[in-house]
Amino acid sequence: MDAMSAPPPTSAKLAIVALIVSSVPFMSCSDEDERTEIIVVVDTDLDIPSELSAIRVEATSPADAERLATAEALSADDLPLYVGLLRNDGPLGPFEVRAIGARGVTTVVERVARVSFVAGRTMLLELHLVAACVAASCDPGETCGVEGCRSIDIETDEYVDWTGELPRLETDADAGG
Repeated sequence: MDAMSAPPPTSAKLAIVALIVSSVPFMSCSDEDERTEIIVVVDTDLDIPSELSAIRVEATSPADAERLATAEALSADDLPLYVGLLRNDGPLGPFEVRAIGARGVTTVVERVARVSFVAGRTMLLELHLVAACVAASCDPGETCGVEGCRSIDIETDEYVDWTGELPRLETDADAGG
């Protein structure tokens, strides 16, 4: 975990990273020079804790083995959350990653991506949970994101390289509007 170029995680962030890395067979550490991983970053414009009390990240391997990490009782200081998905061997994908924002046991908003690893690269996947998606109804095979409904399939040319910076969701207040 110290190989990630990121700020020191809060306990909620650390719990997510530790659970994913230690419990997922297709996500384990490899040689730094050969690292093949996806850093999933989740931020939200929903109020914590009044609108969201938990963010859960689920990853399903190409062999349909589901793994889960949860951060409960979030505060705005815990954002953005991040999860490192590391590949050791086996297929590059595709597999699904879900970011689920909940209030108690009720799902408030969900974001889904079908992704594949890119051999030898550390890529960034942003799965922000936005208020505009709470009441949105996307077609099958689509998910709601910052720009509305889109395909859950993320093509490898859509990835950006991980720079070590945790991107934040820009809100209207951030943009001055």
